[in-house]
Amino acid sequence: MNVSVVGAGAIGLSVAWRLLRRGARVAVYERGEVGRGATWASGGLLAATAGHGGPLGTPLDALCRDSLARWPAFARELAEASGRDVGVRAEGTLVVALDAAEATSLGTVFEAWRAAGDAAQRWLGPGAVAALEPALADTVVAARFSPDDTQVDARRLAGALAEAVRRAGGVIHEHADVSLDALDADVVVLAAGAWSAQVRGAPPVPVRPLKGQMIALRDPSPTPLRHVVFTHDVYLVPRDGGRLLVGATVEERGFDVTVTDDAMRLLRDAAARAVPALADAPLDEAWAGLRPATPDGAPLLGRLTDRLVVAAGHGRNGILLTPVTGEVIADLVLEGRTVGIEAFDPRRFEGR
Repeated sequence: MNVSVVGAGAIGLSVAWRLLRRGARVAVYERGEVGRGATWASGGLLAATAGHGGPLGTPLDALCRDSLARWPAFARELAEASGRDVGVRAEGTLVVALDAAEATSLGTVFEAWRAAGDAAQRWLGPGAVAALEPALADTVVAARFSPDDTQVDARRLAGALAEAVRRAGGVIHEHADVSLDALDADVVVLAAGAWSAQVRGAPPVPVRPLKGQMIALRDPSPTPLRHVVFTHDVYLVPRDGGRLLVGATVEERGFDVTVTDDAMRLLRDAAARAVPALADAPLDEAWAGLRPATPDGAPLLGRLTDRLVVAAGHGRNGILLTPVTGEVIADLVLEGRTVGIEAFDPRRFEGR
């Protein structure tokens, strides 16, 4: 089968790689540079239970947890196929409460996850939190610890996926202005993220851009963070070499990717509330990206026509959902299977 994939972020590249591994001929078309869109901007959170993922008990929650379980094997296979490590870190994730009101709300969430059968999560008092992360503010009241939630370096992931696609015989076209109608393919997979509705020849696709700004600081603490930390206002993602990602704003600004002083100040203040040593931390980088959002917050996975398949609208969960999306879209394209993705049919909004 001859397949064209439009979009070379983590989702499009994962789909392309899985199709190639199963015998398809694949060409990937990207409007810009490989992996430089939402993937490049992402914090790389694999936090299906801690802060990302879907509402508990929903199909999106099930899909996110399914994909999280696939990540270790996916990362190993990708490293072997590409010759590149993608920087998965598995220390786990802390969701902290910085006052009594936040602790009450956090406790309700914790009990809901435990009632749903998640025995891995643990409730920690302030002493236990301080033992895990001494740099956190002494105002921390409590935390829930999600040991199964991890993180990955999304920029390294994009590079590894692109290399795996090329080694498997795929062709990647960058700076490609394509029309879906003109592509010479048996099947076209539309995986252009926030731009999916803007591709020439695309039918109406309910995906819009949702802006997110982030910063990276140099962590000056003598005990730098080791775990991903969520507070009510911000998340902190430690990386090697003392780099600390701080994210992220949520803004309805169309396709604007301007970095603003107000957003940087908001992120800095929220980070310093959680880790006081960050108040004067040097700024390493600031950027903005566009999450591909849908009306109900769930991705679009499925056929729009006999020839057109959609894999878009992953919102903040694109990196988390990369392994499962590659597999289910390959199943759909090559075998016509839709098991597990019925709730994400891209036609579910028709008539609304």
